[in-house]
Amino acid sequence: MGIARSGVVSIIDGFEKTGFVERQAADDRRSYNLHLTKSGAKELKKYKKIVETHDDRIARHLTPAEKQELRRLLRKLGVEPKD
Repeated sequence: MGIARSGVVSIIDGFEKTGFVERQAADDRRSYNLHLTKSGAKELKKYKKIVETHDDRIARHLTPAEKQELRRLLRKLGVEPKD
């Protein structure tokens, strides 16, 4: 994701403070498993809808063939678009 390890910890701390994720013990004592809470799942669903609406809006002038080509090019760049 291109985020420094220390940056990820800060992001996860924020998600934990808002109640979106919970840290759970992992087999390796140096790390944690992250669990999405019900509140986090609700927020994720909301934001996925916002992103989908945005994607539809910015791609509305593309033909189906152009959308397919855009997806192909994004995959070539290492970005996995939703299909």
